[in-house]
Amino acid sequence: MAEDKDDEVWKSAESWKAGAVAIAVITPVVSAFSFPWIWAAATDESMLHRVQIVGAGAAFGIALITFCTVVWRGTIATQQAKLQRIQIDRLSAQIAATDENNTALRLQKGAELLGEHGKRSHISAGLMTLQAVATAPKSPFAVEAMNLIADFIDERGKTSHSDTGVQLAITALEKAWRATNLIAERELGFEMATIDDGTPKITNWRIVRGAISASYDEGTFRRANNITEQDASIYFLECRFISSTLRVDGNFFKCKFNLCRINSIDHVTSHEFVKCDFSGALISSSVVPDLREGRNWFDPENPPIAADGRAVDWSQHFHMGKPKSPPRRAKAKA
Repeated sequence: MAEDKDDEVWKSAESWKAGAVAIAVITPVVSAFSFPWIWAAATDESMLHRVQIVGAGAAFGIALITFCTVVWRGTIATQQAKLQRIQIDRLSAQIAATDENNTALRLQKGAELLGEHGKRSHISAGLMTLQAVATAPKSPFAVEAMNLIADFIDERGKTSHSDTGVQLAITALEKAWRATNLIAERELGFEMATIDDGTPKITNWRIVRGAISASYDEGTFRRANNITEQDASIYFLECRFISSTLRVDGNFFKCKFNLCRINSIDHVTSHEFVKCDFSGALISSSVVPDLREGRNWFDPENPPIAADGRAVDWSQHFHMGKPKSPPRRAKAKA
């Protein structure tokens, strides 16, 4: 149907061209044949009148030629612009198809590199390749690339995040999430394991962002800062946090906190605290036990705040000021 319309446009253009040529030929011929009639006028006044008539006819013919030429050129220009646009669209489609094919090849290459477990450089290159695929503008395989990274984390970091490759993968997944606002279609679960003698395996957990959810069953976090409301899909069960700055909400279950800065907390009685700083902490819990035995404290000039606005003597629950460490006992001489 489109080709039929294009043929009609070209035929129309040829018709206007033919009309312009015909009028261009007819106008001077008719004007030439009018000369004997003009010269045959009996008086000068009659001759002037006949000249005016022939001149008006010639001017009308020239105007018709101009009109037909303009329409013809306009039709040709419009059709050429249309053809040019079609060519550009086809070229854009070819470029898009080529880009998609190249992106698919990079996705495949990244996945292959991740499969080479014993080669750290290959794993690093694979992760960077997949991150590039995920963050490329309008990437058709962004989620697939993030899925591959998440699968790598789940496979290699199930019981520990000490491995350098796992740490790189966690960073790559978070960068892709922050750059695209997309998430991997994976629900990740991490749990502390034990070694052969029953000793807990070192976990060195990292916060994994960019998946549907992530849950941690036991194990230790060190300097786990900046856990915010964006991390609502991350859950912690019986985990230990050391030297971290945290908002402890409903995603924490029976956790232990050592040397941590607590910015806010929902249920104080559900956790254990040792040497933690509660200065300025927003406390939503209606029941706050005496935590002074664990040497938890607050800055006297920046006491905790009760979420319901009630006045609380926080010195009955925490030390006012950081308590000094007890002196070390001298070793007994043999």
